[in-house]
Amino acid sequence: MMMAVQWVRNHIGFFGGNPYQIVVMGHGTGASSALLVALTNVAKGYTNGVIALSGTAVSHWAVDNEPITTAREVADYQGCPTASALSMIKCLQQVPGTSVIQGDSYIANNRLQSRGFTSGLQGRLGSIPVTELQYDGRSLPPMVEGEPLDKMHHKEIPKIPLLTGVTKDETKNAINGQYQNDIKRQLRSIPHFLDNVLVKDLQSLTGLGRKGQNNESASGLWTLLEPLKFIKYTAVESVTEGLNKISEITADALFNLPAFLTANLWSKTGAPVFLYRFEHSGKSKTARHFLKGLPIIGDYNISDTNNNTVGHGDDLIYLFEARSLNGTAIPDVEEDFTENDRKVRDIFTEMISTFARHGRIDIDKKEIPSFSDKSNNYVQISARPKLLNNFRFCEMALWAGLTERLQSAACSLLQVLDTQLTNVGSVLLGTVDSAGSQIIPGKPSLVGSAQQIGGNLGGILNINMGGNKSNRGILGIL
Repeated sequence: MMMAVQWVRNHIGFFGGNPYQIVVMGHGTGASSALLVALTNVAKGYTNGVIALSGTAVSHWAVDNEPITTAREVADYQGCPTASALSMIKCLQQVPGTSVIQGDSYIANNRLQSRGFTSGLQGRLGSIPVTELQYDGRSLPPMVEGEPLDKMHHKEIPKIPLLTGVTKDETKNAINGQYQNDIKRQLRSIPHFLDNVLVKDLQSLTGLGRKGQNNESASGLWTLLEPLKFIKYTAVESVTEGLNKISEITADALFNLPAFLTANLWSKTGAPVFLYRFEHSGKSKTARHFLKGLPIIGDYNISDTNNNTVGHGDDLIYLFEARSLNGTAIPDVEEDFTENDRKVRDIFTEMISTFARHGRIDIDKKEIPSFSDKSNNYVQISARPKLLNNFRFCEMALWAGLTERLQSAACSLLQVLDTQLTNVGSVLLGTVDSAGSQIIPGKPSLVGSAQQIGGNLGGILNINMGGNKSNRGILGIL
């Protein structure tokens, strides 16, 4: 990836391009890779902007936190020894590229079968980039030097424009598709499934909950909220509601939170940052033409044209033509395009091209402000795009541990109240005052206090609902 960017820098001028206006762009894992390229010192100064669709460098799939396990699985498949790292590497260097790709697919399928439906949503199934320690000159410089979340927290970020965002229902097609029966079984049979099992699992997958090599910035932060404090957020009355809630929960943890964290931390450099949420639902779902084979796009043989789901990859048809791997146009993909679909395509492509050229985005020919940690502003992309504030305001507070925001009037319905949480701040993002309007910078001294009380933050076992106590937090499903 870095070699490609370097090649463009060195040669694009011969094709009439500007070598000092290179904007890297990607979707999903490609979005994570684009941000990793922007963050690496190896390609420092080569990128002049980043467009990251449905993924960031702090997404769970961006880096491998168990590289030794992955390396051994790859070696085992290829019949290479694993007892000695040197012997393993020398053996793998002799393996044909096609065999490496086949092995990666085999490992991904095995992990998908053994790790449950969340593994299919979070995408870290095969070989991916690995974080390395600080470069000391004794070897080739690492591409990913330290945890991306730490680099952002410490403002080790290039001051270049960033455009990032998500679709409205990133995981919903998969939840309602091939994983539906498995999820229903777990909802019916496993106590605490939503608020304790699923939330706890997802917490370990997020950038804040993941324990990396040098991930000190998140230390203590994730202990602020135990899974049972998500009880009102996860409350449902039926299995059908449970499916919809799981779609919301997984999208928040795996997509919305990384986008929010990245926009928030990147904006602290003073660089222009823009966050969007793609909410236009076309008549036909076309993610399969771009992402065929990915578990997260769901079972595309199931017709879902009668709902308003906007799943992972459903936005791509509004930016690109649908083509096969060899470049052949796929016929009849746009035969159901409506006037609104064409309008959204014009809006989305204009937004992307304006950002690439000028580092800004416009709505109705009016320049919109950069993302602010006070307003959490974002662009709602539809046939009538809008600039809105408070991106998933209370939900992001739950996942990021912004306790003062949770105790504000705006988030009172979640009922995350605990006297032990008062004045405990967020190390990474700062906290919001009770009115939900002012950012108060986090203080490093709060980390220790957060760690000390972390083990004592009990879950809410009983909720007063109209005078009646409920054990919904214990059962997960009623």
